[in-house]
Amino acid sequence: MNFWLIHQISLTHEGLQKACAIQILQTAMSLADQGHRVLLWVQRCSRRSVQEIENHFGRKVPATLMLMKARTSGASLHKQSPFATKLLAARNVMRAVMRGFLPDVIVSRSPEVLAHCRKNLVLPVRPLRILELQYPESVAQWRKWRSSHPDAGLGDGVRALRELRQRESECISGVDGILYAALGHVPLMESWGYSGPSRWFPSACPKLTAPQKVECLYDVGYVGTLAPENGLECLLEALALMPNRRLAVAGSGAESYEDSLRALARQLGV
Repeated sequence: MNFWLIHQISLTHEGLQKACAIQILQTAMSLADQGHRVLLWVQRCSRRSVQEIENHFGRKVPATLMLMKARTSGASLHKQSPFATKLLAARNVMRAVMRGFLPDVIVSRSPEVLAHCRKNLVLPVRPLRILELQYPESVAQWRKWRSSHPDAGLGDGVRALRELRQRESECISGVDGILYAALGHVPLMESWGYSGPSRWFPSACPKLTAPQKVECLYDVGYVGTLAPENGLECLLEALALMPNRRLAVAGSGAESYEDSLRALARQLGV
């Protein structure tokens, strides 16, 4: 089968350090290893990207996996998409066709991108549109809205979030199937009114075998982005309730937020 994987990851050295890029590339290479042809649409790549990927993963990129930088557009609050307009979709499809790729299946983590595919793609055969559900897109869009409307009241914020959720629900109603990453996504799909095919899709990252003897340097660990929405303050407050426990945090984020976490840790005695 021919797969289009449409993601906005950056295949630079820095971009390959991010968990989302690792998961997406693992998925793409796994599909290619199984004999499928995969066209991975990305936000940024260069002539060195294949070498960067091979150095990072310690293996050859399968011959049936190809990379393509996507030209995108879209409204400021919404997902940038290679298929946001019919003209842009036609240009991007032409580039894919020149590489010999017409899709049987289109996979994206964005409901809006899949809605654009349904509306603006003109192809000889309609491909299946599969949503890889990781995180509600409306939440990220609402954060953008809050940033651009700092003086908005609670009522305006609630209305904006309701509209974004309704838009997301409408986009999801048109997909052919959902692969979800967490069991907590099941009630979320129910709240959207989605009743189509769905399947739990665990992380594509390889399972690591733990060594036989481990000397623990800490008791609790966090790996991820340092951002307020990820609840690091709550983690520090919880750890303060457990005397003589050590925490390791690995990740990156805004320097000001990292400073505030360090100050809170000192205040709590963590």
